[in-house]
Amino acid sequence: MARRTEAAIPDPDRLKRLLEEHGRGLYALLFKLTRSHDTADDLLQELFARLGRSAGWYTADDPAAYAYRSARNLAFEHRRRRRPEALVLTGQADTPIEPPTQENPPDAAMIRREEDAALLDALARLDDPWCTALTMRYLEEQSYEHITAKLGNQTPHQIRSIVQKGLAKLRILIEKGQDDG
Repeated sequence: MARRTEAAIPDPDRLKRLLEEHGRGLYALLFKLTRSHDTADDLLQELFARLGRSAGWYTADDPAAYAYRSARNLAFEHRRRRRPEALVLTGQADTPIEPPTQENPPDAAMIRREEDAALLDALARLDDPWCTALTMRYLEEQSYEHITAKLGNQTPHQIRSIVQKGLAKLRILIEKGQDDG
């Protein structure tokens, strides 16, 4: 059995600092990936419980980056576990429903939710580094320079290339999903 290092001993103050400094950002990411406030709340609690038990988080060079990556993985894991038919029935209760207008017909919101769900499901099936780069660029709204700093070992130009290839792969996954449906 591997021994835990001194740095891997649970530190409630470190978790508290992470929550204070990055709690809103982690919550926003989980909400964007799940489209549900209730689910984002539950996953944020689960994330902090997992981080508190994770030797990897305590020994990570960049604990915040580790937490964001863990949040992405947790949200995608949640999406994969869900039954497809649950998309229409759950997870939308806390999304405000606007009255139909000529500019916002009743079916437009439903179509938008279905498209969002298809996009996020395809993103969850995408391998790294494409999934991470696309999530950081478009859901976390990070600059190419920030993504380069967080992922390391690549230039901003290489990150742009990864994002472009990821978008192409994502389009293929979405089209494949439409063909299956």
